[in-house]
Amino acid sequence: MADHVQLLAEVPFPWHQIQWQRLANQFQSKQLPHALLIYGNKGLGKSLFASRFAQFILCQTPQKHFACGICKNCVKTDESANHPDVLCVQPEEGKHNIVIDQVRSLSDFIVHTSHSGGAKIVILNGAHNLNLNSANALLKTLEEPTPNSYLFLVTELPGSLPATIRSRCQRLPLIAPARKMARQWLTERLPEEDEIQLDRLLSDAQCGPLLAIDLAGQD
Repeated sequence: MADHVQLLAEVPFPWHQIQWQRLANQFQSKQLPHALLIYGNKGLGKSLFASRFAQFILCQTPQKHFACGICKNCVKTDESANHPDVLCVQPEEGKHNIVIDQVRSLSDFIVHTSHSGGAKIVILNGAHNLNLNSANALLKTLEEPTPNSYLFLVTELPGSLPATIRSRCQRLPLIAPARKMARQWLTERLPEEDEIQLDRLLSDAQCGPLLAIDLAGQD
C-alpha cells in the first residue's frame, strides 16, 4: 500500500477539487450535513479525503478552504497520530463485517463532549461491510444526530447499503480522473515507469491513481 501518511498531506488530489470546494463552502456557511456518503471506485483516495476533511473541520487556524497542517489539532489528526475527537471504524482484523458492538461504540463516542471544544467526527471505512444488525443500529444514530458531529461513510459499494441509510446521507461521489490527469500525476510519482507501463497500470486500476501505485509495487 502506498504511504498514506505522506499522501494525506497531498489531499485534496486534483480529482478531488470540485467535491472538496463544495464541502468546504458548506462547512464554512454552517450547512455541512451531519452524514456524508463518500463513494467511488478503488484507488481514488476516499478514506484519505475523509481524514483530511476531518482535519480541516478541526483545524484551529484554517487557511481559506484548507487545514493549516501545523496547529495542535492538525498534528493530532494526521494518520500517524490519534485525535481524541476523530474515530475511525472498519472491520476488525480477520473479520469481514462491521459488527453491532462497533456501531454502539461509535454512537457512544459521538454523543460525548468534544475534547478540543469542537466537532466530533466518525469515519466509517468500508461502510458496505455493515451487517443487518449494525446497519439498524447505525440508523438510530443517523435519525438522531448530535449537534456538531459528523459521520463520514466511505464505500466502494453504496448500493449495498440499506436505502434507509443512504437516504439520510448527503451523497458525495468521487470520480476517477481523466486519463491524461491521472497519467501526469502518476508520472511524478513513478518516474521509473515508461508511458506504456503507466497506461497499463491505469487500465488495470480503472484509472484509480492510488490503486495504480499499489499495483506498481507488486510483483
